[in-house]
Amino acid sequence: MQLLHARLSIVDSVGGAQPMRRANLLVSYNGEIYNHVQLKEQHQLRCETQSDTEVLLAMYEQYGLACFDMIDGMFAVALYDADKKKLILARDRAGEKPLYISQTKNQLLFASELNTLATMCRLKVDDAAINSYLSTGVFFRSGTPYENVYECPAGCYIEVNTESLETKLTRWFDLSKTAEASDPSFDESALIDQLDSRLHESVKNRLLSSDLEVGAFLSGGIDSGLVTAIASQYTDALKTFTVSFEGQFDESALAESVSAKYCTQHETLRIDYGNLDQNIEQILLNYGEPICDDSVIPTWYVSQAAKQHVTVVLTGDGADELFGGYRRYVPFSKFDLFSSENRKFNLWKPLHRVLPRPTNKMSYYNYGYRLVDLMKSSGLERYLATTINVNSEGLAHVQRCGELSQFYKALAQTSNSSLSKLMLMDFHTLLHGALLPKMDIGSMAHSLETRSPFLSSDILSFAHSLNDKYKIRGNTTKYALRELARRYLPEQVQSAPKRGFETSLENIVSVRLKSIIHDYLSDSNAYVRQFYKPGFVDALLSGSASMSSTQRARTLWMIFCVEVWAARAAITSQSV
Repeated sequence: MQLLHARLSIVDSVGGAQPMRRANLLVSYNGEIYNHVQLKEQHQLRCETQSDTEVLLAMYEQYGLACFDMIDGMFAVALYDADKKKLILARDRAGEKPLYISQTKNQLLFASELNTLATMCRLKVDDAAINSYLSTGVFFRSGTPYENVYECPAGCYIEVNTESLETKLTRWFDLSKTAEASDPSFDESALIDQLDSRLHESVKNRLLSSDLEVGAFLSGGIDSGLVTAIASQYTDALKTFTVSFEGQFDESALAESVSAKYCTQHETLRIDYGNLDQNIEQILLNYGEPICDDSVIPTWYVSQAAKQHVTVVLTGDGADELFGGYRRYVPFSKFDLFSSENRKFNLWKPLHRVLPRPTNKMSYYNYGYRLVDLMKSSGLERYLATTINVNSEGLAHVQRCGELSQFYKALAQTSNSSLSKLMLMDFHTLLHGALLPKMDIGSMAHSLETRSPFLSSDILSFAHSLNDKYKIRGNTTKYALRELARRYLPEQVQSAPKRGFETSLENIVSVRLKSIIHDYLSDSNAYVRQFYKPGFVDALLSGSASMSSTQRARTLWMIFCVEVWAARAAITSQSV
């Protein structure tokens, strides 16, 4: 058995070298344990280094597999127990760090990135998995685009018998089982105090668990604003970064108001897409699998720019999925949209057919149109329509991932509220399958580590336990966080609408990347064409497909991303 490791040294750069041995234990892991100092003191661990890696070994030595439940951190772990002839492969609660496994009858390989795995063995593309991806826009939980390759799901560990290669998967963390919904009569002020205290502890741990300087991404929203406000209380010279993209909404003024309030060393990173056509293949291929979230583009450039100043940054990732930050959560808080009863929704279909498509994304009409679009569908289709919104009409055969369908059906039958069901779907699908891999791999490509205080073990459980009224109240999203923001942030930031790393995808597809997209997709032998009806891809390229310009851009982008990956995957599989 071999363990190999390439390290970005952040905690104990001298003593924390990996793989690390302690007695008959050997470990290689990607990530950070933020409470390693507290664990060492609380459990009286004897360690020769200051490294969180040795704390992990000592905790396993003392508590076995139960140690993962005591750890607050992000990690993909490979731990070999020589006495038991057992390899443990484990992943953190939310899936911040990826962990891929290739398994055949006589061989088991693993890595924290698919590109690394592809250098170790010949990977064969799974056409059925790609068809499912084109139908849903996500690889769900253990899914990957390759045969005999799977991902260790978040919150799970896999025990491998190193002699027989038999495996056993155990879920050690399940968000849906962390707590019952909080008492609706619970004092609101006391609840916000609790949230405040827990966020302080999480930010402090992620800020101080580093031998290197830690900065923070600061947008114009409340999530990163809260992280910055609290982080500034634990350091005298917090560096904060706001990004401004050419031709897009500029939140730098809002971010600067927070920076001024807390006296951070602030920089606005001006980024343009002038070289996007030269960088796009590198950006996409970095992930090792298709990824259709177009915010991979700004994530790449932001990480590249921030790395010039710091090696670690705090982010607000996960706050929307845990505290109710998306506007699509509002109708789910009012209606049981997971109901199997569909007859009452049938009237929405003819209304949707006659309504003109919206032209302004931020208009009230657009919200109304999206509500009608939501109501006309049902089941898993309704969920996909509200999130990734993949257009599957052109596919020759729509194929949904069986694991995703089963998870949806099982969740729909639980007694959880409609809002809680939707947010759990997002946690397992959107956050785990798209948003966290996008940030982790996009930032680590530039040797920049991102840390999100909202994904601490304490806040994960606390957020899920909150009654729905503290997430959505009326039409107000993320209610509890907004109330907390009143204590820390300027009024104009508290009331600002949610905006992520948005891109003008229509401009990117139709102008900046038009030539390279046509080069990849106009070829009659293009890999993705096998999945679509005859003429559909050509209609997309020419602009004659029967869909809105927004939907055309999104569909064309997804197909292009798959084609770029497939071209490299074919080369890699032949060269290994």
